[in-house]
Amino acid sequence: MIEASRAPRREWLIIVGIIVAGMILRMWGWISLIPRTAETWHVAVSLATTGQFADVFRPGSGPTAHVAPIMPLLISAVYRVFGVSTPTAEWVLCLISVVLIGLSTGFAYLLMRELGMPWRARVVAVALLALLPIQFSMEVRELKVWEAPLAVTGITGLLALVVRLDTRGVRRVTETIPPLVIAAFLALLSPPVGLAGFIVIAILVVRRMTFRQWPAVAALTLVITACFITPWALHNRAAMGKTIVTRSDPGLELALALNDTMLHTTDPREGLITRHLEIHPITPNGYLAMQAGGGEVAYYDELGKRTSAWIATHPGGTAILLARHLREYFIPPVWFFNQFGRLDSPSAGIRCAYLAVTALLAVFGLPLLIARNRQYLYVLAAATILVLPYLVVQPVLRYRYLIYTLTIFLAVDVVTALWARYRRARASEPAA
Repeated sequence: MIEASRAPRREWLIIVGIIVAGMILRMWGWISLIPRTAETWHVAVSLATTGQFADVFRPGSGPTAHVAPIMPLLISAVYRVFGVSTPTAEWVLCLISVVLIGLSTGFAYLLMRELGMPWRARVVAVALLALLPIQFSMEVRELKVWEAPLAVTGITGLLALVVRLDTRGVRRVTETIPPLVIAAFLALLSPPVGLAGFIVIAILVVRRMTFRQWPAVAALTLVITACFITPWALHNRAAMGKTIVTRSDPGLELALALNDTMLHTTDPREGLITRHLEIHPITPNGYLAMQAGGGEVAYYDELGKRTSAWIATHPGGTAILLARHLREYFIPPVWFFNQFGRLDSPSAGIRCAYLAVTALLAVFGLPLLIARNRQYLYVLAAATILVLPYLVVQPVLRYRYLIYTLTIFLAVDVVTALWARYRRARASEPAA
């Protein structure tokens, strides 16, 4: 923390100024008032107009658990106030996304300050996240209807809180209530992110709490999580005929990613489009297949069973696809920037290279940071859980956005640590 003590007294003004500048840049240069008609948007329109959590694929498609409830509820609340898909409503949704991105950057800054990242490196990381137009378009268009900005804000804030508790020590069980509430909320928002939160809290409990306190923390975890999950599970039981505690679509996601089409294609983008048009209920053929398969729950369950059988009979093919997913996640291909449209962005290759370099620096440099400060284990644990589920399904850009903020900070931290090590080595040469 010596380096942190040399930070300017008004460092927080610098950080806030950069984050606000980034928010203005996004809203001024990249905002789109055209509705982003994703599955969450369809449900939000149904909630705003009929009060029903339904019609995820098209009007009249019926009750659904295809998406988690938080984002449709948020979007529908905006639509009820400002009108469905009006320019004002779309502007407000963009603003919410941009504010959440700014908050997640601020929380990551607080986390890395707690971990002892040098102040100049922190400022550089904030500037890269706020001002470099790597994913601005996605942040104000696609992510205004998906959960990634809210999820990243939650997990970075949770990490900052947990590391602070680890530093000062946890004296009472009740001190775990705030992080547990955040983790339970994240579990309802996005199960992988919620799981990452619970794992981080578990590490804190093991490191800083006595064994006698563990049962009380476990009981609190169950009670708090039940408060968030139970209403949604009961709703699904009544509406779908099955107790679904998170989402109904894991079978669909597996079926899109692991199959003969994706294994044998020479163009993963075209293979994914072909498979998507074949089985996803948001497409005409997929919708007919879902209706013939007995509805959303039965159809997804059947897809999951078929994919499990395919995995069992194609272990080598499964390994090839998982290895491809690993490569695509950390070294994104150009088509990630336009999954279903034209690949005509001249900057896509540069942006992909930037995302790959920063992610790889973070991955391979984390051991160096952990050797400096064991509290980086919290970041490692969270990042690992955020990554693993999206290596099984087909990764896309908004899935890997969950680690984007952390990887930028870690990459800058690693480069700073390596430079400091190099300077120390050079300084010791004359003495040697």
